[in-house]
Amino acid sequence: IADRVEAAHFGRMLQNLEIHDPQSNRYFETDVVLIAEFGIYVVELKHWSGRIEVRPNSWVQNRSFFKPDPHKANGFKAKLLRGLYEHKFPSFPGVYVESVVVFTNPEATIDGTSVPRTTSHNPTLDSIDRFIDYLKHQRATKPRALQESHVGAFAEYLSGLTRTARPRDFVFPGYE
Repeated sequence: IADRVEAAHFGRMLQNLEIHDPQSNRYFETDVVLIAEFGIYVVELKHWSGRIEVRPNSWVQNRSFFKPDPHKANGFKAKLLRGLYEHKFPSFPGVYVESVVVFTNPEATIDGTSVPRTTSHNPTLDSIDRFIDYLKHQRATKPRALQESHVGAFAEYLSGLTRTARPRDFVFPGYE
């Protein structure tokens, strides 16, 4: 996915971020965060197998296993990201943060997914190819909300959240 996003110049892609929620003091893992000039996307990747039916509230796998809609948790992650964006960069323009679920198993049969040209929020796409087509459509139809400098600044801020702080000074054992 990263190679295709970079080749198409969609924006900055960050992988496997952990976002801290100060209210619950919990960390939420995101598979992919794409920061583009036309929006911010929190992407949940699912490699489920078998037959999946996308329904409201819960999805059905192999006609017997009910799984909660991944957009519930992913939508909360999107709200956390939007809060970080608005609090740390109040002078930047407002942008919608979208939850997207992408199935990655080519052998799975998925019913009820979105088409790449959808205009509805929280799309569910049945392949990585459809996700790339969705991003192409988003770039072509949505107004440019962010400048390249905004994209870079927010991406660097999010990347910095995962790095540990440098020590203030060097301490050598025995020489304190």
